[in-house]
Amino acid sequence: MIKLKGLKPSLREKKRYIVYQVNSKDSISMKSFQDELIKKVTQLLGVFTPAGLLPVKFDDKKKRGIIRVNHTAVDLVRSSFVLIDKIGPSEVTLSTLGVSGILRKAKEYLSS
Repeated sequence: MIKLKGLKPSLREKKRYIVYQVNSKDSISMKSFQDELIKKVTQLLGVFTPAGLLPVKFDDKKKRGIIRVNHTAVDLVRSSFVLIDKIGPSEVTLSTLGVSGILRKAKEYLSS
């Protein structure tokens, strides 16, 4: 049995966590938000985007969430937040609460 080695830290993807808030009158599901975000990011950046989007957490009560992205695509993903004006039938606006390189600190932004 051959044992596989992991990637060196210098070859791993550097990631950032974006904490955002969804402002709307209606309740928004995480699935519908994720679909809309991925659609808008690919519309802005193209299909072969190096963003590496991965939704981490979403709080339905506060309408806040965390998305993991590549460190080079933070500004591109934040700019795609402007393009999202509707999720399903409800009008929404998105705002960024903070960007962090550590998930623990991003969770602090989420709870405050």
